[in-house]
Order: sequence, then structure tokens, then C-alpha cells
Amino acid sequence: MMGTSNTQAAMFHYTSVDQLVPADDPLRAIEAVIDWEVIRERMARFYSPLGRPSIPPEQLLKAMLIGYLFGITSERRLMREIQVNLSYRRFLGLDLESEVWHPTTFTKNRNQRFRESEIFRWLFDHVVAGAVAKGLVTGHHVSQDGTLVRANCSFKSIEPIAVRQSPKQYREQVAKENPEPSEAESATGGTPPPNAGGSAVGRNPTVNFRGEPRRNETHRSKTDPDARLARRSDGQGAYPGYHVHYTMDNRSRLTLDVETTQAQGRPETEAGRTMLARLKRRHGLTPRTLGADKGYFVASFLGSLRRRGIKPHIACPATSIKKRAKALREWAKRKTRSRGYALSQRYRKQIEELFGEAKEFMGLRRLRLRTLARVQEQPLLTALAQNLKRLVKLHSPVTA
Repeated sequence: MMGTSNTQAAMFHYTSVDQLVPADDPLRAIEAVIDWEVIRERMARFYSPLGRPSIPPEQLLKAMLIGYLFGITSERRLMREIQVNLSYRRFLGLDLESEVWHPTTFTKNRNQRFRESEIFRWLFDHVVAGAVAKGLVTGHHVSQDGTLVRANCSFKSIEPIAVRQSPKQYREQVAKENPEPSEAESATGGTPPPNAGGSAVGRNPTVNFRGEPRRNETHRSKTDPDARLARRSDGQGAYPGYHVHYTMDNRSRLTLDVETTQAQGRPETEAGRTMLARLKRRHGLTPRTLGADKGYFVASFLGSLRRRGIKPHIACPATSIKKRAKALREWAKRKTRSRGYALSQRYRKQIEELFGEAKEFMGLRRLRLRTLARVQEQPLLTALAQNLKRLVKLHSPVTA
């Protein structure tokens, strides 16, 4: 006998969200890694004791981490997923009847409380400090590397840097760009400005790049002025982006520090020195060795490692060593003959795996926010989500 579906819904349900979520849900394990009450303690002074109760800050940060853990790049879609996903509701502490907040709540808190408290950097450092205190991280052997991430702006937003003009020059430029219409054009209403297929005039205009060189010295994006034109390697096209840098512990594969810089100059060595100084200041960690690619084989960076007592396990370029700081470069090259150098170079490539995971599954292929002060959030939360996943594996017992 063929059965039929029961279309009549029950009037009452005696259950809870916790009962409906499986015991092996990954968010259960992630929730147990960190004490989320510390967020309330950190954010307490940024809330008034009077007025209407706000959304708990730990819920907002948990929701943002859900987006990074599961690759949900849109906050509107994130709210939709939380509305229908019981696992997300249980992780956030919402029952079946709780309403999900509006997506603009993230924007308001991000621009006010989160920025003033630097909660993203503080929470990332708090998780790393906890791993150091439990002995999961020693920081004896680390690796550094960086990757280019596309900025949240288009090529059409790049324009020449404006220079100051006298009133006379400005009037001449306006008259040149807006010539007076002829009598025939005035009679027909004039010629409409060209537009690249858009229905609304002025949206997505036609821009001709041919024959116009674009350089960071002469051009800027009007939507993200901190973005810089850069290419991943020789032979590839340049695009506006930022550099994201990681410092990874070789033993645990935890990301110890993250730094986001503009894509110009030698950002890898500058960011490398910044992260080493921050590791010493915030966690008391001074690595014994540091593995990196040949982009870090720079005299200033090698000298910084030598002053800190860190052995450089850095790939040496195939070209002959320059006369400038030759002794320092020869000292770094001798370290490439040891067995430790081979191990460091093997571990160093695991940072590429972290970058690949972040770009492929966690939305780091393109930044969501704009300007250097704001784009720091996304790499920090991406690395934090990766660290939480890694800590779950380090805490889990190994079964045969």
C-alpha cells in the first residue's frame, strides 16, 4: 500500500533546539574551545547601563564567525541562513521563536563599538595566548608568507590623482570637458552622454583603458584610495589589492599573527618585522628559526633576524649575492645547508594551504570592506576561524 504524506501540522511541539542538533555538530566542538564570556567583559565599558538592552556582543561575533567558517560572504544571506539553520541557532543561543536581527546591525557595531574596542585583534590574540598557555604553541620554529588579495573596487574606479588648480585653470577645464552645444544639437535636445549598455545614465560608464598607463604613483581608486595596483607574479595582469601576511607556528600549524598592508614596496619584510615584534610584546615568543621564501632574502630583514637571535631559513635567490651587505647574506646562505632549513622549507609551504583554504572556502579571495583601516577585519577573522578549527583537532583524541 502506497503511503501518503501527513500535511496537517501539529499544534504543539515539545522539543528544544539542542535536541534537534546532532551531538557531533562541528559548532559544538568550536563552542567549547573558547570561553565566550570574555567578550562580554571586554565590551562592557562600551555599553551604557541605561536604555534598551542590546544584542549581546558575543552573539554578533559568533554570527560573523559562522560566515567565515562556512563561506557565507553576504551578511544578508547570513541572516537568512541563521533563520532556517538549527545548528546556527543553537551556536548563537537562539531558540526556535527568537527573531534574527537586521543585517545593518553588523555595520553599526562594526563602525562604532568593534572599532573602538579593537575586539577582532584582541580576540585573535586571546585565542593565541590561550594556546600558548596550554602548551599547544611553543613558537620555536615559525614560518612567514604573504598573499595578494583583490580589493573591493573595480578598474573603472581608478583615475588620475587630482592636482590643485587655479580658478582660471578649473574654468578652462570645465569649458573643455563641457563644450557649448551647436544650434542643431540645441534644437534636438543635445547628444546624450555615452553609456556602457546601462539603462540608467551615469551607471557603469564606458571607460577606455587602451594606451593609458596606470601606475600607483599617478592613479588611485576613488572607491578605495588605499588599494594599490599589484600583480601576483611576472607575466600576470595587475589589479587593485592588499597584501595579507601570516606568521605560522610550524609544530601546531596555528596562525600566530596576521598583518594586512598596502600592495607596494616590500610589504612582506615590513610586515614580517612588525609581526615578530608583536609576538614578543604580546606573547613573549621569540622564534629560534624562521622559514620564508626568497622574497624575504633582503639585507634589512636578515639584519633584523640576526639582532633578534633568529636563524634565517630563507630561500636564497639563484643569482649571485650582491656586494652590499655581502657578509650578512653569506651568513644567511650558510643556513640553507642544514637539515633544519629543509624542514623549515617543507613546513613553510603549509601557509600556502592556509591561504588556499581561506580563499577557496572562507571568502578571502576578495575583500568585502574598503580602506586599510577597515580591511584588517576580514583577514583577522579568517585566521581566527582557521585557528578555532585547528584547536578542535588538537584537542580531539586520536583514535585508531
